Amino acid sequence: MTTMATTEVNGEASATSAPDHTLLVARFATLFLLAPEELDQTEIRDKLVEALREDARVSAVAEPEPLAPDERDGHRVFLHRDDADPQSMITGADARNCVVFPQPIEFEVHVPRKNQPTQFSLDEPASEDYVAVWDGSTLIVGWRQKDASVSSTGGQIVAQILDDAAQGVGYEVYSQACDPACRHVFAHVNMFIDAAPDVETSTFTAEGWNGVRVRTTKMQDDASSVGLLYWDISAAVDLFSGVKNVGRRVLDLEAAARSDLIGLMRLQYLRAHVYEHGYRDRPKMLWDIRDWRSRARVHVARLWLLLASIEESRREWSELKHQLEKQLDDRGMTSLFQRDLPVDVATIEALNTVPIQGALQESSDSLDSTALTRATSAIAVSAVIGVVVGHFL
Repeated sequence: MTTMATTEVNGEASATSAPDHTLLVARFATLFLLAPEELDQTEIRDKLVEALREDARVSAVAEPEPLAPDERDGHRVFLHRDDADPQSMITGADARNCVVFPQPIEFEVHVPRKNQPTQFSLDEPASEDYVAVWDGSTLIVGWRQKDASVSSTGGQIVAQILDDAAQGVGYEVYSQACDPACRHVFAHVNMFIDAAPDVETSTFTAEGWNGVRVRTTKMQDDASSVGLLYWDISAAVDLFSGVKNVGRRVLDLEAAARSDLIGLMRLQYLRAHVYEHGYRDRPKMLWDIRDWRSRARVHVARLWLLLASIEESRREWSELKHQLEKQLDDRGMTSLFQRDLPVDVATIEALNTVPIQGALQESSDSLDSTALTRATSAIAVSAVIGVVVGHFL
């Protein structure tokens, strides 16, 4: 872990320990750094570090630990359905590569409160000074404040700075909030860090509905304390982000399946609706939907693929959830995810694709039955013609 005080940026020294009467508060978020897999990770990180050092809002950037030539990490990321191409989403071709640095970037931020984004009209930024650690996936932000009432705005400016830095050097940052519509990029839990020299192993204790008391080893400054917190929880946060990302993918696939099923039902309705009209109207109506059968078969084929993709993703989600729950139990970190994880798990476990499968099977059987009837009729007609022709020969 690097020491922040070794580096100055924009003429401001790095943060030091604050008075005892203030609280050290921290939050974690998932900010995926999206970049091509074949690019060199050291080059990517160096570009981001340089972009941060050139940002007037960044007061210090630690000299990052060097990466070994073959040291690289990363994983695939699925974007929310609104951000993904529908066709490539079905096949999984829209998966993006998230770069994860084995040695994270550590930096400090100073932004006047009036220049920080707010979540609500009466929201007040928690601080003007933040310390942060980011590895391309997990972001930890810490700051000092006088009481335990934590503003939702706290730390949001750091995520904005990282997004600006990534875009400035040609990369993207994808924020995975609790919900695609949520503007709060952090998990809905606030960590209050109590540092003491006699603590050897960090402990995490729930306080209220969204608070966690973290007792940890006393470090020389807040930047080091937040850095230690990163190494304590980053593996669990990374698993949690995977559970959420794959879970969101399951929900998006299920939504796509329901949309396709509606399209299939609409085609079948239009076909049946023709025969509610008089004979004179039917020819034109049939001509207008003359390709309904081929379109229906495309819907059916896509729906079977979607259902298979849902099943595959749910199995992956279950495995990741099992790994996360085991790690949380082993490390005593369940309280960190007390707000977000139960909701995600309940949503995925309640998902039921049986009605979709039933309707799809019925539609498939109907199409197959019609095709069989036509084939049988064609064979019968051919046989009759053969008999008649044979009679006159």
